[in-house]
Amino acid sequence: MKPRMVKYHFCPCCHRATPAQADEHFCPNDGSKMLQNCPNCQRPITSPYARFCPGCGQNYSETSLESQRLEDPELRSAL
Repeated sequence: MKPRMVKYHFCPCCHRATPAQADEHFCPNDGSKMLQNCPNCQRPITSPYARFCPGCGQNYSETSLESQRLEDPELRSAL
């Protein structure tokens, strides 16, 4: 029997990780949108300690902050 892979949600600002089962979409510490997958390659986040994607090497914090800026209409207009 194959072991079940645990998935995590990750805050790109404060680096808080919670099990995906907690169903937190926004960080309760700072309000940032929690990552569910690598923003670059979409690989699930499977370690609460990861800061970089093991599949493509992308820094979760750098990529996610830039993508949040582009997704948020208020932040996008400030660019």
